[in-house]
Amino acid sequence: MPLQGLEQATKDDLLRKVVHRKLSLKDLRQAADNIKKKKYLVAAFLKFTGEEDWESLQKRFPHHATEEKLAQFKGVPLKKNKASPVSAIILYFVCVDGIHCI
Repeated sequence: MPLQGLEQATKDDLLRKVVHRKLSLKDLRQAADNIKKKKYLVAAFLKFTGEEDWESLQKRFPHHATEEKLAQFKGVPLKKNKASPVSAIILYFVCVDGIHCI
């Protein structure tokens, strides 16, 4: 169930790409997993900082709250090893600040 847990607009976008042959079914699973991982990391970051939304977080941490920085987590299994929000944020800052990432 790769689409479970995604917002309807995101599901529609991914399925539209499959229908138009811009995304294979195999790639659909990976894309959905990446979106879920990003969502989990953003939620952990918001919880850790006490901010309400992504926009306020970007204002507070303009160098860390970017799409490019979140993209560094493409291969890091945050949810599978049940990382806590705090450990996810620590891992995030370690990776973002250029220290060797897993």
